Amino acid sequence: MPKVKNGVDESSYQDGIDNAKIAGDFILVKATQGTGYINPAMNSQLKTAQKAGKKIGLYHFANAGNYAAEANYFLRIAKPYLKNAVLALDYEGSAVPVGGVTWAKNFLDYVYKETGTKPLIYMSLSDENSYNWRSISNKYYLWVAQYNSMAVHPGYKPRPIYGRLNSWNNSRLAIVQYTPAGRLSGWPGDLDLDYYNGQDIDWNNHAKNETKGDIEMTWHPLVMTTYMGAVCVTKKSGATLWAEPNNDKKLIMVPYGKTVIMQAENDKGFYKITYKGKTGWIDWRTVIAKKIHCSLIQTCMLFVRSLGLQLATLYLLDLRRVENSRKAIATKCCAWKRIIY
Repeated sequence: MPKVKNGVDESSYQDGIDNAKIAGDFILVKATQGTGYINPAMNSQLKTAQKAGKKIGLYHFANAGNYAAEANYFLRIAKPYLKNAVLALDYEGSAVPVGGVTWAKNFLDYVYKETGTKPLIYMSLSDENSYNWRSISNKYYLWVAQYNSMAVHPGYKPRPIYGRLNSWNNSRLAIVQYTPAGRLSGWPGDLDLDYYNGQDIDWNNHAKNETKGDIEMTWHPLVMTTYMGAVCVTKKSGATLWAEPNNDKKLIMVPYGKTVIMQAENDKGFYKITYKGKTGWIDWRTVIAKKIHCSLIQTCMLFVRSLGLQLATLYLLDLRRVENSRKAIATKCCAWKRIIY
């Protein structure tokens, strides 16, 4: 094979890895999945890779829900790394038959529009062979997975794929993932091993992303930890507050850019809010929503800092008799949290 660049792709399964201590030219890291999951190891994985001077990339694992909501979620989380990272859509499993080619194209087009750079698309060779991807392959490069076996694979040993591509040609094949059971010095477990079919200049061209700084990318509300989160109206003409989560009876219009506290959500994508004394439901398609991710431990720490260790210890012991301890702590110390993603 011609000379290639070797690397690994990682998720929370590799939490704790120091990418400065393993061999390789690049690291691809899972950032998000759907609209509610963030890889908790992402920042440490990327920072140790950057510390070692390695190329980086971020990928989003598709759930095939609302493509724009998933893309916005991904870009918000990836934003601190956008100027240096290759972006990719991980399109596999049940998402493929649910979303088909159309969903993937919509997601890729949306990310391209927002960043100015074309993301890669990841899929298995089987999925590549099972659908007509021509509407995507003429515009976006492929990252393909093809394994010859599941046996332990010591070290980098790049090889051509076994099989053939139907919708892409080799000139648009960017990355090959050739084993899920790679082993490298510096990490005791399995690693996905990949090779990149290009040079530094090609990787850099994939990584020239920009963000437009719109309301969805820069909105970071400050919310008390007893609340569920907040929503911000992104529809330029304003969002309708409905009496019930069914778009039937209108209550009032909420203006563009307005931030309000989220009280609840339902499985149809409506958020319960109160605006100008009226409580109702607002459609997810007209807002951006961010939820609090604040654990009991975090609120305890805030309480300790606010009231002092001795008082906090006595109070926390008493909390065993309080049904909603998280709310009790947060209310007692008036803890607030900046939602940064």
